Amino acid sequence: MAERFVTIQMFENPIAANMAKNRLEAEGVRAFLSDEEVTGINLGNAVGGVRLQTAAGDAERAVRILQSPSEPEDGEPVSEELVVIDRDDPAFDRDDDDRREPELLPTEREKVADRAFRGGILGLIFSPLQFWVFALVVRVYFSNQELRGHYRTKAWVAGWISGIYVLGFCMILRMILWPTSGR
Repeated sequence: MAERFVTIQMFENPIAANMAKNRLEAEGVRAFLSDEEVTGINLGNAVGGVRLQTAAGDAERAVRILQSPSEPEDGEPVSEELVVIDRDDPAFDRDDDDRREPELLPTEREKVADRAFRGGILGLIFSPLQFWVFALVVRVYFSNQELRGHYRTKAWVAGWISGIYVLGFCMILRMILWPTSGR
């Protein structure tokens, strides 16, 4: 059964989010950041910022850890305002009938598919990157891990983009190496 994750704090700054995540992990609480990359390209307001998430069973402990003052090297305690978001709260879900599925951590295969997609899009500008993307797509194809919904779509898009580039390169290489005579 998949673990259910809850958002325990939102950050506008990915650096502050990483600091909080590191603090939780130092205390033995497994945590991860969601939408970190989006804030890096100045789209943080569109998604509400970086979300710090933990397993539902660790949420209360994580909140206590983050609410307790931390001691920096100069000895002064640091305090930050903490906003706790409970996904089961009716105020959070505007539509009570529409229950969201719990967010699952991406598998290694899904991470590679996401990397391939981003590389494929960037490779439209910088063509040699498509060979690396093609290798990533092959790695996704031969992996035995699960590949869910939008990661499958990203893998397909990356495969088509890089496949067209690699096929075109092979055709050009064939014309250079084995030119046809005008017979």
